[in-house]
Formats: sequence, structure tokens, C-alpha cells
Amino acid sequence: MSQLFTTVILDQARRIRFSNRAIQRVGELPNPLSLTDLNKKGRQQAALMQWLWGCLVDEDAAAFATPADLADKLPCPLPEQKIKAMVRALYDAIELAQPKNADSSTPSPSPASS
Repeated sequence: MSQLFTTVILDQARRIRFSNRAIQRVGELPNPLSLTDLNKKGRQQAALMQWLWGCLVDEDAAAFATPADLADKLPCPLPEQKIKAMVRALYDAIELAQPKNADSSTPSPSPASS
């Protein structure tokens, strides 16, 4: 598991990490939303709360038993600028979780020898 995390400002600065654990936490919710729901106006905020909650590192996750507990600590309605910053932090965490090649290129298969 990657130890890389990013910081997002929620009720205070909190650390998030996109990992199998985060995916599992969100998947265990009664009505989990997908990451694609971050692009849907009617579902964006709920998806954002679920995924940020799921990605919180253990020390920060202890403050919120559910995504609703996280949402309760934020202003209502959430300002558009804050939503964009939180979505950006979530995407940053996802990007950090992606394995990188040393030269950042996609490896190609070796040519067959004759």
C-alpha cells in the first residue's frame, strides 16, 4: 500500500490516500456512489463526501464515523470554490496512487528475437 497522501481542507486540514482500503470503505456504504458521480451536479456533493470520507487516513478518519458526519462539519451550501478544491485534492490522491515508470512512459513489449 502506498504511503503517499495529499491534504484537503475540510473542517481543518485532513490527509487523504486513495487505496484499496478507501475503495472498500466506500463500497461498504448502503448506497455507494462512483467516482464518475463527481461529474454529475445532482450527485456531486454526496459522491464527494463518500470518497473523501473513504480516503481519509486512519488518524483523520477517526473524527468521522460516516460520510454524513463529515458533511455536517462543512458549510451548507458548500461554496463552488470549496467543492472544486476538494475534488482537485481527491484527484491528486488518485494520481498519487497510480504507479509510475522511471521515465513516465508506457513500457512496450520487447521485440521478438529471430
